[in-house]
Formats: sequence, structure tokens, C-alpha cells
Amino acid sequence: MNVQKYDKLYTMSVDDYDALGDDAQNLDFVFQGSSNWDMYFSNANKNHDIDEMNNVYLLSFKDKNQFEKKLFDLPKENVIDHSTEHYYEDGVNKYYILTNSIDTKKKIKIKKLYPENFEQECTTVWSFARRGNWATHNSKYRGNWSPEVVRNLLLRYSNEGDYLLDPMIGGGTTAIECKLLNRNLLACDINPNAIELTKNALEFESEFDPKIELKLNDARQLAMLEDESIDFVLNHPPYADIINYSDKQIGEDLSNIHNLDEFCDEYEKVIKELFRVLKPNKFCAVLIGDTRRKKMYQPLAFNVMQRFLKVGFTLKEDIIKQQHNCKATGFWVNKSKEANFLLIMHEHLFIFQKL
Repeated sequence: MNVQKYDKLYTMSVDDYDALGDDAQNLDFVFQGSSNWDMYFSNANKNHDIDEMNNVYLLSFKDKNQFEKKLFDLPKENVIDHSTEHYYEDGVNKYYILTNSIDTKKKIKIKKLYPENFEQECTTVWSFARRGNWATHNSKYRGNWSPEVVRNLLLRYSNEGDYLLDPMIGGGTTAIECKLLNRNLLACDINPNAIELTKNALEFESEFDPKIELKLNDARQLAMLEDESIDFVLNHPPYADIINYSDKQIGEDLSNIHNLDEFCDEYEKVIKELFRVLKPNKFCAVLIGDTRRKKMYQPLAFNVMQRFLKVGFTLKEDIIKQQHNCKATGFWVNKSKEANFLLIMHEHLFIFQKL
């Protein structure tokens, strides 16, 4: 990384730059920003339609991974702009970040980095009455899976240094555990709010520094991944529209879909991508629950399981996970007695293998 400080730096729009004509040749071009609407120069005069910035830093990188890591580490409020495409200069690719400070984010100080009295599960019934609160784990993101589940999965079905995928990262539980247990991770979500929550959740000190990449992406299209490149997949999809995670603001969000058959059809597109990117003999863990429609039980989990088998996965385990502390439980207790139906208090944690 190369750092260059400017006491003064000037910016103008591309349209204003084009309007300069021959006069543009007198400007010392620095770089073009991420929006492709702003250009930055080290010199300008009052005849130009410019904005002036004082005491800013231009960071340049030859390595894209270092560029992305620094962009992630810098406080969002300090980054003025950055290049999304590389520049070919002096025979090498270069990437740029413009910032008013080169200080990286202060990591969150946490009281407890690891769980106390943790024991790895060895049966097909899992129950965690108290949700883990180590590191930056919390229950603010409705519907996210408990860290105990993810920790068990990582320890049983992956190894340190493996490259993992969570195509619907949600509140970031998988990413936190991957950082603690030294697993590399591609964490995707179609919801930018989930990406931001996960980014913040990773702001703590750990003895490991695995590569954790966050990407805004629809899980039905994992074009960024090559065939058979992933060591382990973890997925906690929405249960149709039981919880709508984007308030219907993101049209492609699977949690917008009410019709269960339609949901399974769209989720099958995700399954096909998971099968494609997973290495042979490796595992895919999926946590999903059932629902009711007009008081009748709808076996959503088993319908999803059938889609995995249809695509080519083999079922290794069916783990019953007991649910605790459901928000609506108090209200629905009386309803269940009045209308004579039982409350659903379990989920299915399927472990599939690609043979």
C-alpha cells in the first residue's frame, strides 16, 4: 500500500470536466471515484466548478485483496470515495481509496470471546435454552440461528482454513463463528442491511484472521464461485414469508413469497447453486422449520428436503432443534387452546452430503 497525503485536493463531476475542453489538460488527474461521476485532481483554479477538500489521504494498492481489506477496515464515515475498477498504470493494476483518516476501525472490546462449558452435540436432538452471548453474538436480528448451532456445525463438518459459504448471512452468526474458529467465509445476502449488520458484528479482536468476504448477492446466482470450490455450506433460509426480512422493499427477497410451492420452486434454484459450488463428499447444513395455514400443518421442511434430494444431495442427518423464547408464544398459547392446534416448537437441521 502506498499512502499520499494532500493538503488540498479538488473534485468535480465528469460533466464539468468534459465541459472544460482543452483546459482539462492543465489538471493533474488523480483518480475517478466509485460512482463514476466524480473525478479528483491535485490542482485546480477558481474558474473551474470544483469542491475543495483539505488534508486527505490517497491510498493506492497493487493487490485487490489488500485494497478490499483496507476498505473494510476503515471507518465508513471516513472514506470519501474509492475506485471500483482497477487502473492500469506503470504496467500494473492499481486500486484507490480516498479517505480523511488512515486510522482503522477500533475493534469492539468484548468481555467473553468463547462460550463457557460448551460441549459438542452427539445426538439428533439439539436444545439450547439460553442463547449464546459470547463475542458479538446477540438476538436482535429476528430469526437468526443460535451460535451454538453454528459452532457445532463448524467443528463437526469443517476444518481450520477451509473455505465456507453462507449464502444468506442474516445477522452474521456464521461470520462471527468463522472468525473465532479460523474458517474462511464468503457471506452473502440479498439484503444490504444484513451485510451491514454482519460487517459491524465482525469488529472485534480475535486470535485468528481468516478471510471473510461480505457480498450483496442473490443466492440463486453464485456466479462469483467456481464449480466445486466450497468445503462446507451453511444455510438458514427464510421460512417462506413467516418473517419478511426486507419489508417487501426487495422484490427478489425469498421472504416475500407466501405460496409455499412457489417458495420451494425459487429455493430450488438456490439448492442447485449450492450443489454446483460444493466439493464432492462435502456437506451442506440447512436449518428450516414448518408452518401452519388455516390451522393445518404445512411440512415446509420436508418439502425443502425433497428438493435437495431431487437436485442430487444425499441426506446424512435430520436433527431436531427445539425452539425457545419465541416472541409470539404467549399470545398463541391461548389461540392454540381455543382452536385446538399445537404450537410448532421445533425446526429441522438437515445435513446433506454431495456424494
